[in-house]
This record gives sequence, C-alpha cells and structure tokens, in this order.
Amino acid sequence: MREALRERVEANAQHPRCNDHSVPFGKRAEILESEGKVELAAAFRFLGIVTSQQLKPDNPHQPFQSLWVMESARPPILDEITDDQIEAVAHVVTDVADPELRARLADIAWIRNRDHRLARAAISAYLEVSDRLLADPLSPDAITRYERALHIAASFFKQQPLFEQTLAHVTAIACDDKRPAYRSDRSRIAARLHAQFGRTFKRRIGRPGGSTNTTPLRSEWPARIW
Repeated sequence: MREALRERVEANAQHPRCNDHSVPFGKRAEILESEGKVELAAAFRFLGIVTSQQLKPDNPHQPFQSLWVMESARPPILDEITDDQIEAVAHVVTDVADPELRARLADIAWIRNRDHRLARAAISAYLEVSDRLLADPLSPDAITRYERALHIAASFFKQQPLFEQTLAHVTAIACDDKRPAYRSDRSRIAARLHAQFGRTFKRRIGRPGGSTNTTPLRSEWPARIW
C-alpha cells in the first residue's frame, strides 16, 4: 500500500477531488496486472474503489455511496474491504500528501476500526481540503467535508474538546467577513451546519466576537499523529 501511494498518478484537476483519482488508479491497476505485479495492482485496485465512493455526510454511519449501480454488476462496497487492507491504510495514511486522499483513507479506516488517531487524521485533512476548496466555484464540496469533519468529531460526544475545536475552525470560516472569496458561501455553511448541529452551532455563532478568536484546529496538530 505504501508503494502504491508513493507512485505519482496524476488526476485531471489542479486540486483533485477523490473521484478524480479513481479512474487513474484503476488504469494503473490494469497495467500492473498485465505486468504480473499482482500485489501492487491490488493496492491500486483498492485505491480505485475507495476513491470512487461519493461522500454523503447526511448519513454519519454510512457516509460513502457508490457513484453507480447496475443490475448486472454491483461495484465493490466498503464492507467488502478486508481487515488487512484497512490495517495497511492505517499504517500509511499520514504519509499521504494530498489532504483529499488522506481524508478519505483515514475516514474509511476510522469507520472500520474506530481508532481515535485515524479520526483525528481524517478531521484534520477534511478541514485542510475544505479551506482550499472554498476558493473554488464548486464550494458545495467544501461544505460536505466540513460536515463530515464535524460528524466524526461529534462521535466523541459534543462536549469533548475535539468537537469544540473542530466547530471553532468551521465557525471561524462561517463568521469571517474579511475574505471576499468566501462571502457567497458563508451563509450557506452557517445554515447547513445549524441544521445539522442546531443549538451547539448557534451558541458558538452567538458568542461575543463570533469565533474569530479561536485557533483553527488543523494548525494545532502535527503532520504526523503517530
């Protein structure tokens, strides 16, 4: 798995989403299979599967869905990923440079083995990529990733520092009226997160000075968590 992640497979986007990685990973797997490199091909096949899933944060327990389903051929789902593959991801995920891919891998591993270190890695990566995506016209992608980061943090109970820190990061963005690129999205972020997290989000927005005095969560964490 580490060798597969070290190989540079380009996606057709300046700032790729996970779905942009899926086809290149699949093509690389086919080439490796033809060369008899079965183990490395399997790693790329796995990466192709997990990056082909669509993030749906409305369902915190099953946040990933296949992009396509056919009557004659069902794509592999996350429940079919082996424990060995999940363990391999857990050991290499912090080496992944792209925060979008790092968030996906850490999240999937977290869903399966509930290791809090993977949860923290996923949250940190989701916040990083969301901040980046806000400057992109397809900013709904940023909102879904903010939501997912908060759902993971909330699974540790909303009164815990992890959730408070994550919420502080997101509300700092929603309250920041000094960033023109974000203005069209701030109200949408606030409305969406208020619908999902209700009084907790409203209480933080309503604090004196909003959340402008809080420190973004991802800046507090080291690049490597273990």
